[in-house]
Amino acid sequence: AITMAFMLSVLLRSLAWATFAVHAADVLYKRMNSRVIQFPMSFFWKNPMGIVLNRLSQDTNAIDEFLNLTWQWFLMTTIRVVGILIFISIVAPVFCAALLPIVLSYS
Repeated sequence: AITMAFMLSVLLRSLAWATFAVHAADVLYKRMNSRVIQFPMSFFWKNPMGIVLNRLSQDTNAIDEFLNLTWQWFLMTTIRVVGILIFISIVAPVFCAALLPIVLSYS
């Protein structure tokens, strides 16, 4: 039962990440495309179309490859830090008194 629950949670997480990545890439691509379309015609006269398309395809590739991975690492690290802080606070409640000024100084 634990193995099936773990497999189901991994499947749901993967589907959520894939949905997030596709949606984020779609939004960013539409914004990038609308900005390029708004460039003045002189930009397209000065720059060959191949260079513009190459740059746009490189940016789209970077979004597709790194956005999902970067967000996943960010959230995983944030959850770990919060979990460690909660664990230390439970084990050593005096830590909360020291943690409060530190948190207030950063915010």
